[in-house]
Amino acid sequence: MSAQPNLITPSERSHSLREAPVSQQHAARFLNMHPKTVLRKAREGSLPAHPVGSNRKRWHFYLSELDDWLRSQVIAGRRARHNMASGVAADK
Repeated sequence: MSAQPNLITPSERSHSLREAPVSQQHAARFLNMHPKTVLRKAREGSLPAHPVGSNRKRWHFYLSELDDWLRSQVIAGRRARHNMASGVAADK
């Protein structure tokens, strides 16, 4: 029998810990956007968000999802600039 401690990989750790949702206002501060812009993007489905209740007036946001989304926007912007500079047509 081994005396090694039970090691948890980072991917297992993220699934074992629950992340608390944040409000529209907190998400807006995190993304440096106006709260109404965050709400509009959530309703459009262009921002990762989770509606609360059936009327879809309240939304929950998870900072990890917003961070992933923000990083993907930066990467997409870099690709677009690179394609424009090299004369490659951007995919639509």
